[in-house]
Amino acid sequence: ALDPKFVPKVEAGTSQPAEAPRARPLTKEDFQIVFGVERFRCPEILFSPNWIGVDQVGLDEMAGVSMRRLSCKDERLEERMTNSILVTGGSSLFPGIIERLEAGIRM
Repeated sequence: ALDPKFVPKVEAGTSQPAEAPRARPLTKEDFQIVFGVERFRCPEILFSPNWIGVDQVGLDEMAGVSMRRLSCKDERLEERMTNSILVTGGSSLFPGIIERLEAGIRM
């Protein structure tokens, strides 16, 4: 849609403002986004940040190392700690992310 308050800029050397773009009716294609491999690569970057040049471990490895550093002798406490991990945010909605994180922590 066009901005009703927009005033076209007058080009230097002309007395007429530039012609405003013509409005066209919106179609179904205007509301579609086509994804390629990006839809798989974006979540994968959480587990393999080196794909984008970040020299750090992935989320699963980071969480697993943190859990192992607790060096807890009580298995029940370790299980409670593992079961109390809270995953939030938009990335938590990626299909299979919880299972992938759990698998990485148990490695």
